[in-house]
Amino acid sequence: MKRNYYNLTYAAFNLPVNEVISTSRLALSLLTFIAIYIDPIESNYPIYAYAVSGTYTLYAALTYVLYRRGRASKRWNVFAYFLDFTFSSAVVFLTGGASSPLSMLLAFPLLVATLYWNWRGAVTTCVLLIAFLTILSLADDGTLTGDHDEINRFVIRGAFLLVAGLMLGHIGAFRERSLERLAALASWPPEIATTGEFPRLEHSLAHAASVMRAHRVLVLWEQGDEPFLFTSIWSRGQCDNIREAPGKYEEFVAAELMQTAFMLGDPGHDRAIARQIGCKDPMRSINSGLAQDYEIGRFVTAPFTTANASGRVFVLEPESLSGELLALVSIVANRVAIEIEHHVLRMELDAAAALKERARLARDMHDGILQTLTAIGLRLASGMDGKGRGDTDALDELREMLAGAQRRLREFVRSAYAAKKITSTDRPFPSLNATESPADAIFDLEAECSVTLDEASRHWKCGTHMRVSPQGAYVVRHIGREVASILTEAVANAVQHGGASNVKVAITRRTRSLDLSISDDGTGLPGLTGTLGHEVLFEKSIGPRTIRERVRETGGSLTISSSSGGVIINIEIPLSKRE
Repeated sequence: MKRNYYNLTYAAFNLPVNEVISTSRLALSLLTFIAIYIDPIESNYPIYAYAVSGTYTLYAALTYVLYRRGRASKRWNVFAYFLDFTFSSAVVFLTGGASSPLSMLLAFPLLVATLYWNWRGAVTTCVLLIAFLTILSLADDGTLTGDHDEINRFVIRGAFLLVAGLMLGHIGAFRERSLERLAALASWPPEIATTGEFPRLEHSLAHAASVMRAHRVLVLWEQGDEPFLFTSIWSRGQCDNIREAPGKYEEFVAAELMQTAFMLGDPGHDRAIARQIGCKDPMRSINSGLAQDYEIGRFVTAPFTTANASGRVFVLEPESLSGELLALVSIVANRVAIEIEHHVLRMELDAAAALKERARLARDMHDGILQTLTAIGLRLASGMDGKGRGDTDALDELREMLAGAQRRLREFVRSAYAAKKITSTDRPFPSLNATESPADAIFDLEAECSVTLDEASRHWKCGTHMRVSPQGAYVVRHIGREVASILTEAVANAVQHGGASNVKVAITRRTRSLDLSISDDGTGLPGLTGTLGHEVLFEKSIGPRTIRERVRETGGSLTISSSSGGVIINIEIPLSKRE
């Protein structure tokens, strides 16, 4: 039963204004015609009264059909209003003038004008109707000088129209102001991203204070596992952010009001709040320490809760208190909650990005510099004679390897600064460019991978061979760097763990993917024989770890075939359409 009531209420409030007016007009005109027909009114013009009432009923039926079919324009509303005024006035005039028992019909154009044009329509129509009644009374001989009953009717009906016009004008003004406030609140300033401890709420709070005409706006919240109470208070164009000890105010409001938007400072609302919290002092609805610290008197407040934060918004010292402020402060609280949630998520995303970047740099160091240093160590161990003297050529080669490792380290530093868009004036490396030119963004597979394989061949004393198809194939640089690192790691693993003496590489650039095939003549993976697919390799963590991680980050797929004759690594890396 209750559900049906809410459904009917929702349907009624969603009826278009024109449909409400046309239905009411039809019912009013029809009942008026029936009333005149059943109980004729003594009048000097009965035939004309029937004719006008019947015509008004036909007109009401026509407008009802037009509005139902959606064929009435906005200009028709003005024309319909004047017809309502004309027919109502004519019926009243023809059935007794100012003393007509049907004078209540004049209230209908007053209601129509209020629905269409708010307070302007109500006030204007009220003035016109009172002027019409006054003219009728003056034109009726004896009305103002004769029977007191006629004078009383005129005064009472005129007073009714005046009071009705003023009250409807107030309703129209309230309705118009509410719509203006909602429209102003909807034009929310853009959110400002920040990486600091506090979100940038000053523009949002200033906007809320302007719309709700308040002197101050206070926001208190706690977020996630942070052991602090965060506070932002806007006052006189300035927003101050404060970090308090957790639990300083325990609960901001009484337990009965924790999930409720409410206000204090209006007698009616104060009494309702006092009843709700079970005491005579409505100020007990808010934490006494909070009220004292921020000098809280009149206010409107609403709670908010998100996945990572919860708190409450207080709009302090609003210019006036009305029921609409409860809806507005709830909207403000939801918007502030969204900005706080976005700030928390950005902080978590930055932390995750930092961890990912550190992992990437560690992997690049492992696959590049550390592998080179490992090769140098092995060469030193095997290249020294019993007297501790090494071959001059070997030492020169080791020096070159160290220089190569130094160049890689510079490249890591350069790419890290480029990713953060740091200019030469921001860091002590003026000779390194922080941004890449368009030519630098292209990675020539054959030219640059050849350099990588030649360097790995010298480091590990093994033969390498590469084939790239088609000739001149290229990819974007960030993918090319991953390919070069995979080749360096694959050669190092083949020699160190498989004892390989030759490594062959085949690179095929397709329309939407890049295929890599890396094979060696070593002894294969220890204890593994056969072909292992992508799912098995990642589920059981089989194969070179850094190669698996690089394949995962590029969104590619990995297959490894192992036998006593060596290892074959097949990798497919997807390419974007723009490449």
